[in-house]
Amino acid sequence: MVCSKTKTAHSPETARYQHSEHPAPTWSGRRRKPQWFVKALVVGNIASEAAIR
Repeated sequence: MVCSKTKTAHSPETARYQHSEHPAPTWSGRRRKPQWFVKALVVGNIASEAAIR
């Protein structure tokens, strides 16, 4: 018996956070945190400062 699972297409996740100096890098808030986000937190910024409104 062969079990075949069909992969469903997922829509791209919407961005929730954006780099403060360069608007191109974004992050959806899922999976690993990008380096620019981690560095911003280490410097003392809070996550809500990078949130897209």
